[in-house]
Amino acid sequence: MSGRAAVMFVACALLLWLVMPRALPVSEDTQAVREAEQQLAQASAQGNVHALGLILSSDFIATDAKGNRENRAQVLDGFRATPWRVESLRQENVRIRLYGPTAIVTGTDLVTAHNAAGLDRDVSHPFVHVFRKRGGQWFLIAGRGSLLPVS
Repeated sequence: MSGRAAVMFVACALLLWLVMPRALPVSEDTQAVREAEQQLAQASAQGNVHALGLILSSDFIATDAKGNRENRAQVLDGFRATPWRVESLRQENVRIRLYGPTAIVTGTDLVTAHNAAGLDRDVSHPFVHVFRKRGGQWFLIAGRGSLLPVS
């Protein structure tokens, strides 16, 4: 390679390095919210009421697509009584936005479940979760979701 070609190669490489998008470092709070969201999904899939109770804030409110609201106690009671067994739960398109001690998490849960009566359910569950940091821990304070059949 000639000297001029080598200089052009280095200049192009430097230019590419300058204009290429770089991954932003993940903040400690973003990682903590991501972990809380994953714990929430896992506890929900397992029907683990104790683990859910540790994540849901005492003033938690859930709102479904029809506008029905449930408080923390009602949500936990629903998990205790649910006849559904979740076979798989996978999250897609999860996005976390931080606003000081508040985090907004959006995404979609893809759920496959069945019950003792032999009914199967494959649903796509778009959600919005609002977390609040209290005492160094992230708690879910509000959730909004809807169930859409998987096509």
